[in-house]
Amino acid sequence: MLALRVLESEEVELLLSSFLSQHACWTLRHVARNILSDRTAPRVRCALAWRQELGQLFALLEVILSSQSFLRSQPPQGDSPLVSLQDIRNSLAAFPCQVPSDVRIGQVIGLAGDLLVSRELKCGEPGIGQQSSDGECRLEALPELCARSIRFEAKLAMMTEEFACGRVLCHVLSTRPSGRPSGRRLSRQSSVSLAKGEQLQQYNEHMQSYVKANALKVECDQWISIVRGADSARVVLEKLFASGSAVTVERVVKILPSNRSTLKPAHPLPLESVSAALLLLMSRTSGGLAVETVKKSGQQDRSCFLNFQGTSSSRSKIALEKELVELRRRHRQFILDVKHAFTAMIPRSDSVGEDQHDDYECCLPILRAA
Repeated sequence: MLALRVLESEEVELLLSSFLSQHACWTLRHVARNILSDRTAPRVRCALAWRQELGQLFALLEVILSSQSFLRSQPPQGDSPLVSLQDIRNSLAAFPCQVPSDVRIGQVIGLAGDLLVSRELKCGEPGIGQQSSDGECRLEALPELCARSIRFEAKLAMMTEEFACGRVLCHVLSTRPSGRPSGRRLSRQSSVSLAKGEQLQQYNEHMQSYVKANALKVECDQWISIVRGADSARVVLEKLFASGSAVTVERVVKILPSNRSTLKPAHPLPLESVSAALLLLMSRTSGGLAVETVKKSGQQDRSCFLNFQGTSSSRSKIALEKELVELRRRHRQFILDVKHAFTAMIPRSDSVGEDQHDDYECCLPILRAA
């Protein structure tokens, strides 16, 4: 009884939570009703809320950065695979979550330290990428991605006392001053200059709406594939765990994009999206699914999945199903937005002069390319 009263002390809870993972902290609530309650530990609850929000954003950034499908164009040989800040904004805007501000993204980068790197791209925008332990910026394999997640969680735990006081480290995402030329960037942002005139100005605005809606639809397609792949990975892992043998990461990575395996998923994933789907699944289990390195004498070390803890599999299933339903709803809306924006660009014969119509015809190849 005395031990429980000690645990109900906010100072003790704050100290313990700075050494525990987010998942382990919340399991303390099962010990006694007053542990980590709003009444007895408001500062600890504040710190854990910060850790949860920043941890989830880091997981989403890792999904975006680890999937080649989110790279708008493959970088030239020797260049770093960075994703522009604007492309990250677009990806997060299509996903069913509260769209984070640039300040929040900067806070995650600041806390990540050497895990993430931010550099200015040739177009002047900030580019964000994953930085490996040797300082190189490149796409990582799943075991390394899992290790990165654990390292970031440890960094958040070390900042628990600062979070309790509302102090969060931030990284400024610098952008090129508007006075400097930005150069041409191959993106989904319109860079077409139309002739002066109220009617053509409207065309330009409608075209920008069309480009934006179409970009969100494409992002939504990517997320639907990854979320669906994450749930397929959950089903495959449950079947493999039921067999009782060791479940290696290598085996799971081979099964998910396969059309021939006896455990093939209902919707095989593109190979470049497998790591992203597994990362998303692991984040939705809130620490209930982990990877460990198995060492055996005379054999090469293997990375293996540990079985789902408690009800983490069913909880992740519910979370992924809700996200998939919302993504499909958004996808339908984005399709309507694309159609509406496209039809708005079509001039009416009673309101467009011959000269303006000729100018509009000149723009049609650009519109089709968008």
